[in-house]
Amino acid sequence: MVSLKRFIKKKTRSLDKPLLVLMSDGFGLLATVVDNREGEITIVASARSGLYEPEAALAEVFGQLSVTFGKLPKETILLHAHAVPSLLELSIENIETIEPEKLNELVRWEMDSVFSDLVPHDNLGWLMIGLGFITEQQRDDLIRKMTVENTQNRKKLRFGDLAIAEGYINRNQLEQCLKLQDQLQLQNQRIKCGWSSFDINNNKRWLATAMNDSIHEKWITALKSVSAKGALGKTHLKSYYPYVGAGSSQLFAIFSDENIYVLELHRPYLALLTYRNGCLIDSLVLECSNDTPQLNDVETLLNNADVSEGSDIYTTVTHADRNDLRENLESLTLFHFKHLEREVVIPTQLASDVSSAEAIMIFGATFNYLSRSHQLMVPVQGANPPPPLYKRPQTKVAAIVMLCACVFGGIEGGFAWKIHKTQAKLDGVKEKIKLHEDLKKDLKDSKKAQAKYEILIAEQSGMAELKKLMESVLVSRKNFMDQFLDMVVLNMNDNLILDSITENRWNEFVIDGWSVDQASVEYFNQGLARDLAVWDMEITENPSELTRSNKGFTGYKFKFVIKKIPSALSDPSIDIVTTGNTVP
Repeated sequence: MVSLKRFIKKKTRSLDKPLLVLMSDGFGLLATVVDNREGEITIVASARSGLYEPEAALAEVFGQLSVTFGKLPKETILLHAHAVPSLLELSIENIETIEPEKLNELVRWEMDSVFSDLVPHDNLGWLMIGLGFITEQQRDDLIRKMTVENTQNRKKLRFGDLAIAEGYINRNQLEQCLKLQDQLQLQNQRIKCGWSSFDINNNKRWLATAMNDSIHEKWITALKSVSAKGALGKTHLKSYYPYVGAGSSQLFAIFSDENIYVLELHRPYLALLTYRNGCLIDSLVLECSNDTPQLNDVETLLNNADVSEGSDIYTTVTHADRNDLRENLESLTLFHFKHLEREVVIPTQLASDVSSAEAIMIFGATFNYLSRSHQLMVPVQGANPPPPLYKRPQTKVAAIVMLCACVFGGIEGGFAWKIHKTQAKLDGVKEKIKLHEDLKKDLKDSKKAQAKYEILIAEQSGMAELKKLMESVLVSRKNFMDQFLDMVVLNMNDNLILDSITENRWNEFVIDGWSVDQASVEYFNQGLARDLAVWDMEITENPSELTRSNKGFTGYKFKFVIKKIPSALSDPSIDIVTTGNTVP
């Protein structure tokens, strides 16, 4: 077997700016900054948090990085234990003619069952281990004792009560685990997928990664929220990577026809990966959140992979809980086990809080991100890139505001022109009256002129009062529209696009738009309903339906009809309003 040191690939895209690499097992967070120093990719800063809530954990590690490194890098990738990889065999012909959205849906359909089988289970024992309250050995002892007690007694003993009785945890710790369990069980069970297809000996294979949609969006939202605060610098989450395959993906330039076997011992997984000619050709993963993995589990993986006797198997351990298992591998004399950390060159002086196995995973994901080669590991896309400027809701709302300003300015200009015209007419009448007085014409004609003069004086007074009233209405109207449009913007999110805001009549608006999902429409509806109460307005219609736009994308088209409850603001005696103005 050739030394693995020769397999480190050199032909990757250079790292021309720092990259933020995050690692989370669901119960804590490791943040590292990777940079190119003197031609060598190096971890230049790191920070850890033991908090499991993404926003709180990010706030803690970013605070530490701001001291040791400074402003955050603009790009971020995240290694997450709940990202599940798998090799699929899909018989799909003419892939080039199928839309990526449809292919992604096919992959998602296949990955649903794989994800449910491999994602770590949210039982109390696993949560107590993850939060550091008990060890795996203590969990196994509690399960054995609970099984015996429940077999002998009619009253069923619960795991949490037994853990308290044995003195492993207290009541507050149990409540914390139950609260976390409720949060995980109530989250959306839909998954997001990343995939890549390639041929192995004329056999089409699909390498795919799946991740829970709620966890995916939760990290994106948390990163946006925390990185936008203070002088940390805004960073963009580009990709999610799985734990499985991240360490061994540094071997992505394998030029030998031989099979390369890598055994990864993660806390929630055991994984046996087989590589050949720069491709992952087989992947066997055992999820072990319910039971502590034993030596016979490794033997099962090796037998299912049909590993030849005497083969070299490179092992890596990402958590201290699996150290004992790796030490016991020596008893399997049919195979030669080697430490992957000793075979792969790690180009860095590691910080004290970053283990060599974690560094291998970080560099593996970094090299994959730079090379964009997905025949060994496939990421799930992170946050979508921002839409073009002309498609952003803020731009559309700004256009609406400008149009409203033009409309109101036109109305006010019309009134000014009418007043000016009346004033000019009045000046002409005054000249005629003066001329009649000077020439001492017929008294009857003089009286008629005087009467006309008085009528015009009355008209002028009426127009001045009307102008004052209209100015008051326009000011109130402008203030209302400014607040109304600000309220609409504040209740929008990145999943909404407004097509138009139409005023059919006085204080009756119709809002048309599109949404990526129904939840965003409901969120928008709830926010509007709450904020409209200030103006005694209500949503009288709010239909939405899943449809396809004429531009070819699928989403929820919604329409909100907003009316004002009769109040002092709507005066039917004022009839100076333009209706039916639609702003796209």
